[in-house]
Amino acid sequence: MNFVNIDAPYNLQYYKEGDYNSVVATMGCADGDELISYTYAGKFYCEGIKRLWQRIDSDILTKGLSNYKIPANLKVWDGENGFVEVKTVIKNPDMENWVRIKFNNGRTILVTEDHPLYTENRGRIHVNELKVGDTIKTYNNLPTQTSPDAITDTNLAYVLGLIITGGKQDIAVAFDGRTESDVAKKFIDYVKNERSIPSEIFTASREVRLSFLAGMIEGNEHINRNSKVQPDSTNKELALQQTALAQSLDLNSETNPTEIIAVTSIEYLGKLDKESYDLETVTDKFTLSFINSGNCRTRVMSNVNGPEQSGSRGNFSFVTINLPKLAIEAKGNVEEFFRLYDKYIKLSHDYLLFRLKTIEEKHAYNFPFLMGQGVWLDSDKLKPTDKIKDVLKHASYSIGFCGLAECLVALIGKHHGQSADAQELGLKIVAHLRQRTDEYTKLEKRNWTTFGTPAESTAGQFQRANRKAYGVIKGVTDRDYMTNSSHVPVYFKIGANDKIQIEAPYHALCNAGHIAYVEMDGDPTKNISAFEAVVRAMHDANMGYFSINHPVDRDPVCGYTGIIANECPHCHRKETIHGTFHIDKL
Repeated sequence: MNFVNIDAPYNLQYYKEGDYNSVVATMGCADGDELISYTYAGKFYCEGIKRLWQRIDSDILTKGLSNYKIPANLKVWDGENGFVEVKTVIKNPDMENWVRIKFNNGRTILVTEDHPLYTENRGRIHVNELKVGDTIKTYNNLPTQTSPDAITDTNLAYVLGLIITGGKQDIAVAFDGRTESDVAKKFIDYVKNERSIPSEIFTASREVRLSFLAGMIEGNEHINRNSKVQPDSTNKELALQQTALAQSLDLNSETNPTEIIAVTSIEYLGKLDKESYDLETVTDKFTLSFINSGNCRTRVMSNVNGPEQSGSRGNFSFVTINLPKLAIEAKGNVEEFFRLYDKYIKLSHDYLLFRLKTIEEKHAYNFPFLMGQGVWLDSDKLKPTDKIKDVLKHASYSIGFCGLAECLVALIGKHHGQSADAQELGLKIVAHLRQRTDEYTKLEKRNWTTFGTPAESTAGQFQRANRKAYGVIKGVTDRDYMTNSSHVPVYFKIGANDKIQIEAPYHALCNAGHIAYVEMDGDPTKNISAFEAVVRAMHDANMGYFSINHPVDRDPVCGYTGIIANECPHCHRKETIHGTFHIDKL
């Protein structure tokens, strides 16, 4: 029995009634108060991501439960790459899967459990895969820029800092009686109502920024003897802005521009009754509350060249990499393995482009069903003699892998079902392929994807080739087939739940396709509760596509297929051979 888990974060789909091409995954977002720096319409801002959504002057588009805007002239700060183009800004409802992550430098971040983060030790992973001790790079000095409309009056800046923290200082005294200034009233009203540091402070001179911060300190003491600003915890956005402002002045002098911080706690909060926000950038990264964050909109059916829909599209072709071969040639040297891995990833990429170069020169009449009948997206615009090059941009181009288990044995002596270290390395190997295909997607504007190849014939062919070239190696080439994709080997004795927990994280990485299997003994209808427990375990582990296998019998006389005990439930025949009911095991 096969199951598609549409609740998996990378697989979640909401459809408009009657429109099954309207696919959107409300997933992987952040609290609206988390801080970003960005430029929009020529102006610099450092504020919560929710304010960005409110500020953008763009039509609100809707798919399923998601609202999104496609802005012009918007760039967000990516600490690794500078200001980068933003393709989409998305607002989602509460998805009931909030997580608060705390770090060893005292900072916290509030995101959904399917939000991706770029860890230093395990690469790009989702929050639900995060572990205490994982490390993440931070970019502590968010950018500031000067602007002609910045505040220039240090007295005004001081008063604004005073007011924003609720200070009771007499404004008239601070202004020497000059309280009628329209400019002053404008900013005083803003900080009173919004409790947010205006961009005109962040783009002001050092003296003005110091005056504003002095007002904040006077209004509510947030500085200790070491001159290190301590964030105000009652207003997260303001606290983060205050930290950014202090760091722009080099007051937190012991903090490096970049820092590696470690996760100290992960708290699953469930539903918080709040909206969430996300950006989709051209680099798949942006700096979120000083933290190296990933985009959340990488979907199985994403399309960089058109509508993100599953209908009227398909996979152009795929190539599978023989992972055990690379591991054997690397002779246990993981660094050498990755060098060979990159070589074969590029070779796979180049082969698919070579294949594409041939196929794209074909004409619509060469494909009378897909193109001639308008089945393929945009093919209805083609004349029979037109080449199909332009419509193939909607296809996906997949690089797959086979034999992860045997690869790990060849590298470190154990597979991922046997060792936590092997599991960590396995995830690193598959994540590396996903990173490379994502990079190809961004560079070439083509839908490159990572595939957990399920082909049994490939597993056998690869194994025969490896055995011929390298001989019989225990745990690597000593069986007729290597293990499909990222599965735990079928011959390895392991509990169903343990198998699920090990294999599930690979599904999020394999955006071109994945599957998991669990074998059940006997008739599942005799133990419904156990069957349901397996399904729920696969669902809760965020597996995207999975199957539960069980014995299937066939009556050779009437042809009934199913579970047969002592009597065929269809024809009620009780034929016996030497006292045993005669059936065929499928």
